Amino acid sequence: MPPPEDGRAPVDHGGATRKAGQDFERAASLDQRAPDGVDPAPVPMSYLDHFRARVLQDALAEALPVHWRRRAEQFGAVGNAACDEVATACRSHAEFLEQHPIDLAELVAAELGRAA
Repeated sequence: MPPPEDGRAPVDHGGATRKAGQDFERAASLDQRAPDGVDPAPVPMSYLDHFRARVLQDALAEALPVHWRRRAEQFGAVGNAACDEVATACRSHAEFLEQHPIDLAELVAAELGRAA
């Protein structure tokens, strides 16, 4: 691989290649290079879109009591003391969320408004 024109060392992007018409985005700003001076690898936009959607999906699921009740069932089914303790904590968290509900629609709208 020939060195870049600016004199920096070439960067191996783990085999990522740009396909015709495929947009890439840097994982971080070029101004925020890692301490070793290596540029972040380009990441396909579709991957980042999927990742963003999954993070939001997980955050919304974890804000619901049903998620924590399901986790309590999963840990309780294991049948050892440590998992039983985690199951109890999950049930307690579900009860807390039921007693202190979160207005998810308002929260998401506020976050989307900040991102715009």
